[in-house]
Amino acid sequence: MDKKIEKWRTEIDAIDDELLTLLNRRARLAAEIGLVKQRKHAPLCDPDREREVLARACESSEGPLNEDGIKKIFKTIIEESRRIQSIENVAKTSSQIAKPKWNRVTIVGCGLIGGSFALALRETGMCRRIAGWDTDAEVLQEALRRGIIDEVDSSFVDGAVSQSDLIYLAMPVGGILEFLRARGQQMNAGTLVTDAGSTKVAICRAAREHLPDGVVFVGGHPIAGSQHSGLAHAAETLFTDAPYVLVSNDEESDRVRFFMNTLTATGARVRFMNAEDHDRVLALVSHLPQILSSTLAAVVNGEDGAGSLLDLAGSGWRDMTRLAGSSWAMWHDILETNNVQVTTALDVFAQKLDIVRAELRACTEGKHSEMIATEQIFTEANSLAKAGRSDKKQS
Repeated sequence: MDKKIEKWRTEIDAIDDELLTLLNRRARLAAEIGLVKQRKHAPLCDPDREREVLARACESSEGPLNEDGIKKIFKTIIEESRRIQSIENVAKTSSQIAKPKWNRVTIVGCGLIGGSFALALRETGMCRRIAGWDTDAEVLQEALRRGIIDEVDSSFVDGAVSQSDLIYLAMPVGGILEFLRARGQQMNAGTLVTDAGSTKVAICRAAREHLPDGVVFVGGHPIAGSQHSGLAHAAETLFTDAPYVLVSNDEESDRVRFFMNTLTATGARVRFMNAEDHDRVLALVSHLPQILSSTLAAVVNGEDGAGSLLDLAGSGWRDMTRLAGSSWAMWHDILETNNVQVTTALDVFAQKLDIVRAELRACTEGKHSEMIATEQIFTEANSLAKAGRSDKKQS
């Protein structure tokens, strides 16, 4: 058979898997809506909503499907939603409808990211049991009390091999590296190990060095979260519509595809990258902004009467310094493991800043009043900002 056809069929198979995941996610939401309608004694059928769904689907399509084809597909989906919401099926919960892909998942690090992943995983119904482990016993007990995890994976304390088939490492980068060095051998062959660290080169290298043969490692980074941290801020919707980078040398393996489908079911937008590209890009769009935000806050804090200065601060100041509340312990690990790329990003930024400073100094000294290079920087920035707003509207 033609190699192009084989390649396209492989892509179609992957798309079909993703479609099934999304359709099942839609079905689970339909079941939950049915439960609410049943409790409120509301009619299950909503013709106006169904017409709205059909119209929106037709308007959103970019082809080559025509309107008749789209309507046929979505009418079938709507009919299936009705069936799921019917009296005999509406009593089923999300977890009963879904077919678990994982028998047992261990969340290592029950903070914002780990707790949110556990909550999202429970919502999808793709896991039978969720275990947890954390160096903070109080956090672990809180996760148990809130039902975020079902049990404690004590194997990492006992020196035993964990029986989970998916292990999710959700600690700061330094903690992930230490865990892989100290406990990398406590995994069964066939287990998929992944992480949520903000840098990837160092973590992927540690995984290669310390995980035993037969264990599948997928580097991961959910581009989600905030300046807040801790289990108290965990939410099942944290990954919804958020980019989620995966780093793997074997994207087509069943385990990797299962994990990709699991992330898709949580609402994340999965993208594969290599570790080097990830660290270069994140140095520019994440690590550099953090340094600028913290430095700006430190500059103002160093001025006399800093508190009174903030009385005049508006939304621009709040936007620019929102990240300044982030944890140094976390950012120390990020900067240490991505120092080359962050230094390069700082060099480029410093060059731009030097241009602005030089033109302002020339104005101050009366040499000239034009700021041509500074204007160009603003023009380029405006263009990028407008493109970003346009992308958000389309998404």
